[in-house]
Amino acid sequence: DYSTDLFDKATIARWIGHYRALLEAIAGDMNQAPLRLRILTQAEENGLHAALAGPDYPIPELAIHELIDLQAAATPDAVAVRFEDSAITYRELIMRADRVAWRLIAAGVARETPVAIYLDRSAELAVAMLAVLKAGGAYVPLDPIYPPARIHAIVSEADVKIALTSATLEGDIKAAIPVCIGIGEAGADSAEEQLPPLPRVRPTDLAYRIFTSGSTGRPKGIDIEHRSVVNLLTAMQQSPGISAADVFLAVTTPCFDIAALEIFLPLTAGAELVIASRADVMDPFSLAALITRTSTTIMQATPALWRVLLEARLAPKGLKVLCGGEALDQKLAQDLGAGELWNMYGPTETTIWSLAERQNGGAIDFGRPIANTGMYILDAAGNTAAIGVAGELCIAGAGLARGYHKNQALTQQRFTENPFSSGPNGRLYRTGDRARYLANGRFELLGRADSQIKLRGFRIELGDVEDALRRVSGRSETAAVLHADDLVGYVAAPEGTVESLSGLRTKLREELPDYMVPAQILRLDALPRTQNGKIDRKALPRPDPAHALPERVIATPRTPLEAKLAAIWGEVLQIGEIGIHDNLFALGADSIDLFRIAARTRGQGLGLGAAQLMRHPTIAELARAANDQPEGSMRAASNAAPSLQSFRRRAGASRGQSR
Repeated sequence: DYSTDLFDKATIARWIGHYRALLEAIAGDMNQAPLRLRILTQAEENGLHAALAGPDYPIPELAIHELIDLQAAATPDAVAVRFEDSAITYRELIMRADRVAWRLIAAGVARETPVAIYLDRSAELAVAMLAVLKAGGAYVPLDPIYPPARIHAIVSEADVKIALTSATLEGDIKAAIPVCIGIGEAGADSAEEQLPPLPRVRPTDLAYRIFTSGSTGRPKGIDIEHRSVVNLLTAMQQSPGISAADVFLAVTTPCFDIAALEIFLPLTAGAELVIASRADVMDPFSLAALITRTSTTIMQATPALWRVLLEARLAPKGLKVLCGGEALDQKLAQDLGAGELWNMYGPTETTIWSLAERQNGGAIDFGRPIANTGMYILDAAGNTAAIGVAGELCIAGAGLARGYHKNQALTQQRFTENPFSSGPNGRLYRTGDRARYLANGRFELLGRADSQIKLRGFRIELGDVEDALRRVSGRSETAAVLHADDLVGYVAAPEGTVESLSGLRTKLREELPDYMVPAQILRLDALPRTQNGKIDRKALPRPDPAHALPERVIATPRTPLEAKLAAIWGEVLQIGEIGIHDNLFALGADSIDLFRIAARTRGQGLGLGAAQLMRHPTIAELARAANDQPEGSMRAASNAAPSLQSFRRRAGASRGQSR
């Protein structure tokens, strides 16, 4: 009885049940390996499965665009999509999409034909996505800010032969894709026009092929069917919920799957979709102002972006905040103080979000499975892990992807048979996330079981970064790890045998998206190894902030304005002393860093946005531009933000001048 002073009776009873189940398992098969012995009673296992299962709802036997067609028929004159000063109604949206769909069919698009969408942020994004689906194809999103090498790799891996693009971007993509169709103003006329019925699309047909970082150094394509997206949309309509009175602000690049929810969810509910321009997305003050100006009621973003918006003095009261992509912490939840705050979780392979839970102001809840979704935490032997025991988080249900494009081996490895169910839950996706179920009915995530990381909401396979680092350095031994909030690369090479470390970062930007380029690269004589010869990532040295870029010649600030800017940059980038000729991009700044720096400069009354930081990426240039131009013109310039590709070019040029 002494134990009753330390543990409650329910816990003791559960342990006794485990001991009995273990003895029964041993008696049933004396030859079983110890780790395969079950300790849960059947009743406890059934209870865990029930606690981690979402509600069962019927899934409409429709394609994504058919849900939107039904809404357009019900509210044809309501505003469907708004971009800057223009708006199109539901009737106009469907007419434009139908016309483009027929152009795609005429170009050879048939059932499940992959079609690249290579467009900048505009209302035409929604038109293009719908048009591809209506033609029976599967869209493959490409972001114009990605380096050409990355775009070519995705195009090659995706088997794309046709692209929807614009007149201004066609020249950038036509070398990679044989057939380019300019979306232009096709179908902009709102006059009624009789078009023949489009081909029927089945719920099990492919809707999109989206690419994430791959561990082999190649982008990894994931195939998602209409039915999986329809299940998500109908579940999200119920919880967190959306109505025709809502305004949903879309801020995510279409290259990330959550953009599909941003585009399609409001259009299935009769709500108004507002697509933020790239200039607004790049400036936290502009984005916060857009939220207010458009009376936005729902927006989803990563915790990193919400933090920056708070720095830009966003007042989210009354806003339904969807937060996902990385861990939501208690302080951010309190700071948001939103009318509704929802924590979301889900890998791309299970169609955007698999778990969602409204936060009540207490401990962060990682969520409950959405409709037609089941969650399992399994131990190394594939058995259900007991309460408090860590295991791998696995997800089953209607949201599971078809698999990985052209990678049957990986598909079979990650999408396995569900030993606890059949029918629609007959497969499990092994997320690679470690988790455990708690006695209080919650569960917690414990990190990754592999080398995949999440950085500011971006999913990165370290093998992808390491492979690119091998190519640009010409060295066979490379590594990449996450230290604090920075991605750090390592190259094993004798001193003097590789070019400048900042030069390697410049080359990496020509192959990888910005978020995958290490903030710092360190040269080591040799990479540390474990006893079995593998790279010992835990033994890789942490970078010394004071020597992050040892090649720099640091020029000290000459004016109070330069000193202010240097202090802000140093505070955000956390790399020690900043010189006035140091290039912001060469120092490892990404889009979130630009947001934070812009927010703090504006907060000190300097009136400088992310667009000005991109145009003038050194403190000397930025201070000179601020002094030479009146405050109003500096703010107006934020509406003409240069592209990130031009920023890369300027970064390379300035880097050479600052050595």
